[in-house]
Amino acid sequence: MPEPTGQEILELLRLVPHAPGDTPSPGATEEQVAAVQARYPMALPPAYLEWLRLCNGSMSGPGGIYGVGVGKEWIDALVVLDGHPGWAELGWVPVAGDGNGNTYVLDASRSHIDRDAVFFVDAMGDGGLTYLAGSSLMVSFRGLLRKEAREEDRWPFDANYVSATDPHILLVRDAGLLPWFS
Repeated sequence: MPEPTGQEILELLRLVPHAPGDTPSPGATEEQVAAVQARYPMALPPAYLEWLRLCNGSMSGPGGIYGVGVGKEWIDALVVLDGHPGWAELGWVPVAGDGNGNTYVLDASRSHIDRDAVFFVDAMGDGGLTYLAGSSLMVSFRGLLRKEAREEDRWPFDANYVSATDPHILLVRDAGLLPWFS
């Protein structure tokens, strides 16, 4: 399955449950992009910055897709980072929530896989990465939003389905981070 585009993810955002009148926020300004980049000791992945310029957050999905400086603290990556001061140093960029206080983070450090992958962090866990949610930001958003739209319920724990739709997930250096082993 090819890597989804930002436009395809925007279409999925429109399919998932959301409050009446709520639409994805327009793209971030260059000042907003600079504000999130300034928090990190490394360059943030271009795909993430391109996504922010296309969509700066949405309350759609189980816990929202995070933007930066959006005025809604529950979907603002900068606010989430304030609550987790060590994440920026690790290269963890909060990109979405699950509606239960847990967070999906883009790992800009690439310390577990040579891709800009997204991991799930369990708020009740030890503070580490719980499992690899997808080998890229767009692939992770596709899985999360298709599940929320009830188009697909096998993401992220069905090994056969996930391996077929996201074969790069198998490049993770620690197989214990694969979702079906978590």
